[in-house]
Amino acid sequence: MASAANARVQYMEEPSGVTGVFRRLTQGQLPSNKAWSDAYIAAVGLQSGLTVASFDRDFLRLDVPAVIVA
Repeated sequence: MASAANARVQYMEEPSGVTGVFRRLTQGQLPSNKAWSDAYIAAVGLQSGLTVASFDRDFLRLDVPAVIVA
């Protein structure tokens, strides 16, 4: 696996509190696999104190720390 050789890539456990943040981020959203997976990634990032890096501009609507790669 190529990422295993890259020191910048780390594997981590799901941080505590993700469920509550995920529920908050998905309140009022129509069921959509894409929106829910974005919300889960954002919740993990928030609870871990990390910034999400994505090509997906939809992360901006979640109002979480994110870097959109153009």
